[in-house]
Amino acid sequence: YIIKAPADETPLDISKIIDFYHSTNLDPIEIRKSIEPNLSWKNQMQKVIFSIFAS
Repeated sequence: YIIKAPADETPLDISKIIDFYHSTNLDPIEIRKSIEPNLSWKNQMQKVIFSIFAS
């Protein structure tokens, strides 16, 4: 469910994006469950606290 694009002014191939979209069949709930453990506020704040006390 991730497609990478250059962070510059390179034109994007829209047909590749559409093909990618049609090739994925992930449910939004599945996507959320897969990233929630890493991107939750609790996890992010633990990184901040660790960074503060590690220095």
